[in-house]
Amino acid sequence: MIHINDTSTYHKEQIITLGWELTVCNMLYPEHSPCRQVIRKNASYGTLLYEFLSEFIDITQITHIMEVGGGYGFLMKDLLQFCPEALVTMIDISPAMLEEQKRNVQGKITFIESDFLKVDDDILTNMDLIICNEILGDFITVCNITKEILESSELSEIKEIRRLIAEYNLGICSEPFNFNLGALLALEKMCQAGIKYIYASEHSCESESQGDFKECVHVRPTFNPYEIRLFGHSEYALRFSHLEAVARKWGYTVHRGVYNDIFGCEMTPKLRFILHSTASVKDEYEILRQFIGDMFIYEYVLCTR
Repeated sequence: MIHINDTSTYHKEQIITLGWELTVCNMLYPEHSPCRQVIRKNASYGTLLYEFLSEFIDITQITHIMEVGGGYGFLMKDLLQFCPEALVTMIDISPAMLEEQKRNVQGKITFIESDFLKVDDDILTNMDLIICNEILGDFITVCNITKEILESSELSEIKEIRRLIAEYNLGICSEPFNFNLGALLALEKMCQAGIKYIYASEHSCESESQGDFKECVHVRPTFNPYEIRLFGHSEYALRFSHLEAVARKWGYTVHRGVYNDIFGCEMTPKLRFILHSTASVKDEYEILRQFIGDMFIYEYVLCTR
């Protein structure tokens, strides 16, 4: 029996805080966050993302930026320190989160309350850069699909999945399988609009820990989007190979990796002790264990054309 995971009602009607959903961006925002002690530079997510994007993009030439599902607005607030003249559009399905963004983000900002997939394509045409940070897992995922269902179902969502699999030659590794329908449709929408630069990051079902962290951070690929249970709703990890396939078919160059490429954590004796410790002697230890895990659980794609 298939299940369609749809978080739209929760985000439109119920969410009042992200307190139950501790994003990497929020973990890095406080100046005295313990997470800042283990990254390459004591700085916020927005600052480090700007520096990372600058390796591939001349951000000084960007005049229009859109962020989809911007949470509290911390990322955009920091990004605008480096391009204060940019015109910004914040799109969010949640009225509560839009109010947070209005309080936190200052500049030439347009706020739009909408499901991104329902936004008029004309709104996208002037955008130079679209950011989807830690949000695509909230888009619709169709779960428990079997080969029989895929081949015979006339459900509109299954028809779209058949189209996407055929059009982008997407591999399926298990049965039954879960499919990130909403995330792929969102990326396809951006590619069709000809957006110059697209940055997307989220939990990945294809990533794994690397280097000195491999032995003490147990992140291994499942290749099937898995459920992440959160307060009031669930989201699903993404198959980043599918995102990559869509972008490449539209002629984009794709830079793909794990968060640690951006944040540059290095193993230290103290960090090794914390990661191997089974007891949370201090709150700091639990926070750092989650943060270091996120450095490899999260993947990103930067699509450029």
